[in-house]
Parts: sequence; structure tokens; C-alpha cells
Amino acid sequence: MNLFIKTIKVGIQDYGSSIKVVLYGKKKDIELQFNSFYNHGATNGDLHWKTRERAIFHSTPEKMLECMTRMAEYKLLDKQYPHSYFFEGDEGEAKASRVAPQLAKAEYDLIPRGESLVSYKKDVHLYEVGDLNADFKDGQSLTGRNGFKRVLKEMASAKDLTALGNEW
Repeated sequence: MNLFIKTIKVGIQDYGSSIKVVLYGKKKDIELQFNSFYNHGATNGDLHWKTRERAIFHSTPEKMLECMTRMAEYKLLDKQYPHSYFFEGDEGEAKASRVAPQLAKAEYDLIPRGESLVSYKKDVHLYEVGDLNADFKDGQSLTGRNGFKRVLKEMASAKDLTALGNEW
């Protein structure tokens, strides 16, 4: 039994005690499937788009399994599917609630797992100012009248930067 929209591919990446659920497909289908996950309790409602055809949300294995159990139970009882006649009558809901966890667990175990389904890149910008010091000897300031010319002349005549000494 397929609990997901047929045009959607679902993947899971373990992330400590939580999981990242990755949805691949068309935007409209991803949003429909995500709404189903949300309505059945798998997530808090934050869908993060990574590309036009890939989005992720955060969950836990327990929430995901509980969500898929509810999805399986509703699908078993839905009259539009041919198997629904097995679950008609007074005993139907009880049968469905006994069978749904097993179907959900089997479906959950079939979801592909991967370590690199979602890449995480922190946008970290480090700026280093360094030590600002205004104590220059006469003629050493780069902003001084002849300071910049002197430094260029020293650099041009030096074979390597170690020849400049501790000054730089």
C-alpha cells in the first residue's frame, strides 16, 4: 500500500534524535503531501524549500510512524479503494486500527535513508579587523606623505617578505 502521492519521492535523513524528511516532486504535489503529513501530526508546519523540486521538514521517527499509521487507517477505510470492503461494518474500524500500524511500519521501513540527502551549509562570515595601532614612527605611516612610496620601494627591492623584518 502506498501512503504517499504517486508522483512524490520521499527520503529520510537521520539527524540525531530527529529526522529530516525530504520530498521530491512538483511543487503542487509536494505541498499536498506536506499538508497530509501536517494534518496527521508528523510536523509542526515548517516546510523548507531547497530547490524548486525538493523540500524538507523536521520530524521524529515516532511522530512519522504515528502519522503514517493514521494515514494507513484512513486509506483502509476510504470507500474509493477496492480493499475497503474488508473493513465495512461494525468490526471494520477495529480491523483497520489493528492492521494500520503494521502497514505503516512496513511503509516507513521502505523509505530510502541517506546521509547526504540534505546538505547543511552555515552562512558564516568572519571579519577580522586585527589590531589597530596609531603609534607610528616618523615616516612609517602608510597614510603619511612618503610612507606608501617607501613601503612599495622596500617590497620591490626585497626578494621575500622576511627581508622586511618584523615590521610587517
